[in-house]
Amino acid sequence: WTWVGIAVAVVFVGVGAWLVLASRRDARAASTRPARDSFRREEEAPAPPKKRPAVVPNPTKLEGDGAAERATISRTCAAEGWAEPLFLETTEHDVGFGQTREALAQKVDVVCAFGGDGTVRAVAQEMIGTGVPTGLLPGGTGNLLARNLDLPTDDLARAVTVALTGRNRHIDAGWLTLDPGESHLEEHVGEGSSTGTRRHAFLVMAGLGLDAAIMEDTSEKLKARIGWTAYVPAGLKNLLVERFKARVSIDGAPPMTVRA
Repeated sequence: WTWVGIAVAVVFVGVGAWLVLASRRDARAASTRPARDSFRREEEAPAPPKKRPAVVPNPTKLEGDGAAERATISRTCAAEGWAEPLFLETTEHDVGFGQTREALAQKVDVVCAFGGDGTVRAVAQEMIGTGVPTGLLPGGTGNLLARNLDLPTDDLARAVTVALTGRNRHIDAGWLTLDPGESHLEEHVGEGSSTGTRRHAFLVMAGLGLDAAIMEDTSEKLKARIGWTAYVPAGLKNLLVERFKARVSIDGAPPMTVRA
């Protein structure tokens, strides 16, 4: 029985040693074996959606049907990695207010006013407080806001590039509110009065009386032909118009009576 016990003990020791060595081999193999995921083809992450601009052009400021200007804008957007622009033309009855609201509803990343200061003002009025940047593509006679901000006024492609890649900056905006009891003033506030609102935003200057009448009566076709001198006939036409009194209050100060 002694020899039997020794034999059984030897067998157990041998089996135990074999199990230990086998487990070590498995551990080494597991440490060097590639992970199962390494055999799988990595799925490419989807590219982020391209940013999209909206452009509100005034067709009276474009050459012909505006195809050349649209092509320039689209080409510049593509070069900067932006999506095809959303074009929303102004009309005789809506100079940019409704088009800007539609652009914002489309969740665009920037809204560019393409026209003169009247188009810029209409677009800006809807953009105030939205948090969406406004780009300026000057195409008018004066382009006063663009000149005040030192933006390109004679290179459409460069203006588009600035609108898409430039640094966002806040600027001041003013509001002109007409007294509900002075409805006759509606005739003298100039461009934008047809929108049915008594509150008008402005970015450079605001004028009533002769100043507004000149803006209202100047022919767009004449401006396209002879530039700023087109304001002269409108000025002469309204020079002898009867004056009117207005009470003006600025920034909450006591009102003062002026003649316009």
